[in-house]
Amino acid sequence: MKKILSCLFCFCISISLLCAAPILASSVPDQAQRVFDDAGLFSSTEIAELEEEIRNFQKETDMDFAVVTASDLGGESTQAYADNFYDDHGFGTGSDYSGALFLIDMENRLPHISTTGEAIRHLTDSRLESILDGCYGDLSDGSYANAALYVIRESLQYYLAGIPSDQYNYDTETGEISPYQEPFQLPSGRVILIFALISFAVGGVFCASVFRKYQMDMFRYEYPFRQKGKLFLREKEDTFLRKSVSKSRIQRDTSSSGGSRGGGSRSSTHTSRSGRTHGGRTGKRF
Repeated sequence: MKKILSCLFCFCISISLLCAAPILASSVPDQAQRVFDDAGLFSSTEIAELEEEIRNFQKETDMDFAVVTASDLGGESTQAYADNFYDDHGFGTGSDYSGALFLIDMENRLPHISTTGEAIRHLTDSRLESILDGCYGDLSDGSYANAALYVIRESLQYYLAGIPSDQYNYDTETGEISPYQEPFQLPSGRVILIFALISFAVGGVFCASVFRKYQMDMFRYEYPFRQKGKLFLREKEDTFLRKSVSKSRIQRDTSSSGGSRGGGSRSSTHTSRSGRTHGGRTGKRF
């Protein structure tokens, strides 16, 4: 009996560890290059600092981030260049390629932040505008590395603040609205493992006490259900008496459409050349 319970307990622990493993694992982005200074705005020391800041962002958010400078966009708009650079270089984490890219466009002297996946939800239009306004001074002064550091750090702070409960994505090309729905949060792997071990221990003690009390042989024992089983039937009748229906008119507010909803928690989206959905914002000329 002790051998059987021991084997059962070991089996349950193994299953618990297998179930918890995917939760404990995280899709941390690789440590490849994330700063592309094609316009030659950063020193080697500044590039190293930016790369370190991005690694911290990746660790804290499990999303990606890149910083790009460019003096020639090859005929593309600032927005299109940022989106396509992100897609073409394989940035992003997870199936939705979550992450963001900060572009300093020296051809048009415009800053732009492109967002993808979960980053679209976190970095709403108003949050992006606030970030871009905050880095404008550094850009105007030529402190381009400080501007990029500010964008990374502020993006992290908005991630830590969480997605606004009334956030929604608004597709500027189709007018489709996608409200944010808070996902079901699974407990951490450690919590699941602890509760699993406790439940298996309690169950093992209960089973052991039952076996000991009734001295059962779990492979040969058969319960005499014909002799000990009883069946009682009671007659029950439901009588339908009447049905009552009331109607009232619901007044609908038609003064505003979904696309013109309050912009505080809106994330405007569009489709890039690759077919992916991006959010983003372009700042004012510096």
